[in-house]
Amino acid sequence: MPQTWQRNNCSFFISSDATLLNADHVYNLLSEHAWWYVNVPKAMTEKALANSLCVGLYLRGAEHKNTSGLDPLLAPGKLVGFARWVTDQATFGYLMDVVIHQDHRGNGLGKWLVKCCMELEEMNGVYHDDYPITPQHSGRSQEHRGTIVAPIRRLMLATSDAVQFYEKIGDWKESVQGDGVNLMEIRRKPV
Repeated sequence: MPQTWQRNNCSFFISSDATLLNADHVYNLLSEHAWWYVNVPKAMTEKALANSLCVGLYLRGAEHKNTSGLDPLLAPGKLVGFARWVTDQATFGYLMDVVIHQDHRGNGLGKWLVKCCMELEEMNGVYHDDYPITPQHSGRSQEHRGTIVAPIRRLMLATSDAVQFYEKIGDWKESVQGDGVNLMEIRRKPV
């Protein structure tokens, strides 16, 4: 179920609603504002989006018409930040492609985006009462619906230039250094 975050008196909102993401906008943001995304084909971006848990940071704007049926305050705005999880939503999650548009850096939006990514229900074992019981979930009985199962045990990311940034956000710890890349992780105890 998509989640949305807002701050009081803020022109930005964050959402995990995939219907708000436009693959062209994500591709442009990454290819123009993320140094690691040079020469990545657009088709690869589209496939990555389809197979990831994505979160967008949007700037509200009057020029954007509300065609989504959402609250007018959450009408699709300009994409100015992005992050995605590659995850099995059970035991492991890899945070990647965290980027903020150059014009909006230095205002705490990156911290807010990462914190929201960490709060996603899919990354914390939260299941809603209306969570579908499908064949792959049939082992979960009716009485377990709407309860917190176990949060994902291991979260990881790789960075070459933002170790201190991530250390300030939550419990990210550097685990491996090498070849100019630092692997960072959070290990959670099983419930």
